[in-house]
Amino acid sequence: PAAGEYSVGRRASWIVMLMPYMENGPLWDRWTQDFAAGPAVNQFHTPEIESLVCPSDPAEIVGEPTNSYVANAGRALRDPSWSANPRLDSAPDGVFFDLNLMSSDFASGWPNATDDRELLPSGQRAPRLQMSLAYISAGDGTSKTLMVSESLETLSYTMPAGDNRPDAKHFFGFVWHNQRDTTNYPGYPSAFPEQVYRINGARDQFVSDSNPPREENLNTRYEPLSYPSSFHPGGVNMAFCDGSIRYVTERLDPRVYAQSMTTKYKRSNYVDRETNKRDRDLPQPSESDF
Repeated sequence: PAAGEYSVGRRASWIVMLMPYMENGPLWDRWTQDFAAGPAVNQFHTPEIESLVCPSDPAEIVGEPTNSYVANAGRALRDPSWSANPRLDSAPDGVFFDLNLMSSDFASGWPNATDDRELLPSGQRAPRLQMSLAYISAGDGTSKTLMVSESLETLSYTMPAGDNRPDAKHFFGFVWHNQRDTTNYPGYPSAFPEQVYRINGARDQFVSDSNPPREENLNTRYEPLSYPSSFHPGGVNMAFCDGSIRYVTERLDPRVYAQSMTTKYKRSNYVDRETNKRDRDLPQPSESDF
């Protein structure tokens, strides 16, 4: 170990961590026991899991670790409203947070550079955030906080073997923005339009002839597309932190969408673009908003 952290490991999504609770105990054993001997991730560790594939969005390549679901990852990593680097996540802004170390200072670990959420200006590692139902209940409440959603953009339930790209929230999560990312992306003439930044806002991007199957197109997954999406007419199925499943309309106001992702409105960093008011100064979502 270095600085209290393991120097060797395999990157896993939140879904891998849930395998023991999804009737996939033997697969979980492979993840937790095999790697002690140092083998690489392979198809034996990443089989297709039927329950992770939405019937409306079937797998395009059989046998791959296809996944149709993403978790509430809070504010987008490339949101220009971050005031300074490093972009340190805040517990009130979401539910699921990155726990991976992506640092070249671990010679026997992953050989790519750090993602800048993990280092403080002093060079010290930022403390790891923890989330609990008790924290959410004491804040916005579990029945008003989004946890998991359908997505056409998600890749798989874990990164492929040998993939050394820095972590990105949109690989396994859905996000909200205070400000649009105006970066020009490869294959697009300009930044993504405003209408992309909402539920089902980018659905046309997934059905165009120029967009290869997602399992073959790992290098062109863009964060602005990482909003809940599905092939269902008019909305998506979403799970809230109280365990309820609701069909949420694609007409959901972007303000309500972002507020329903934060866990404590009095401390969240969400700011409404139209009024420039912070979450704590805005009316909070009600049942009728959904």
